Order: sequence, then structure tokens, then C-alpha cells
Amino acid sequence: KMQKHRSKFKNNQPSIEQRIITGIGRAIWTLVCLPFKKKKSGEVVKRWKEVQELMAKDDMHAWTMAIMKADSILDSVLICLDKSSRDKTMGERLKNMEGKIKCDTLQSAWDAHKVRNLVAHGESDINKTEAQTAIANFRKALNELSKL
Repeated sequence: KMQKHRSKFKNNQPSIEQRIITGIGRAIWTLVCLPFKKKKSGEVVKRWKEVQELMAKDDMHAWTMAIMKADSILDSVLICLDKSSRDKTMGERLKNMEGKIKCDTLQSAWDAHKVRNLVAHGESDINKTEAQTAIANFRKALNELSKL
């Protein structure tokens, strides 16, 4: 007679299968975040060049896309810096940065993210100066996080 395999948990320790799955998950997450962990991440720089190309255009829709991309870059960096925040919102991730970056830099990130929310929800059209200010604020946060 074959006996059913039962995982015995001594002292609430995970089974070998759970440890293997957890290890594989961590390895995959490390590979996903690797481009963002380098001081001058090539991936971040590449994505930032796309933002700059959009800002060079004389088109409100291009500026809006630049803001959306810049917000996405900052969000990706924040997730990779704090893995526990991946299931949270950008606002929650920014709150978690309190005390980790300068207050004025954090305020710049918040201001830029608020502009992103306004344009993303169609609540506001944006002019070139407002777009440039938002992009400068995103850049300030990314610079402090040593990603640009």
C-alpha cells in the first residue's frame, strides 16, 4: 500500500517545495529589478531618453506621455528599492520614502505625481512650462535615488 506524502511542519517551517518556490520567486524578482539596482541603470537612462524625446516635441499630447513615462520610471525604481511595496499604490510608495530622501525631493516627487494624476484623468490640459516643471521634479527624485 502506498502512503500519501504528507509535509510535516516542525516548528512551523515551510516544506521543501515551498522553499524552492520561494527561492525561484526571489531569483525572478532579482532579475526583474537588476536594471534598477545599478547606480546609473542603463534601463532607466534609456527610458529617460524617451521622456526627453517626447518633451522636445511641440505637442501637448507628447508632453502628457512624457509625464506618464517619467511617473512610470519613478514607480518602477521605488518598487525595486522596496520590494514590500509592490502591491501598493504610487502614493503609498512615496509615503514610504519619508525619511529616506530629502523632504524637498520627496515634495518634488509628490508634485510631479499629482500633475500626472491630473493629466491621466483628463482633469487638466498642460502647457509646456507645467510639463517641464513636472519632468524636472521627476528627474530630481530619480537623481537623488541615484538612477539618472
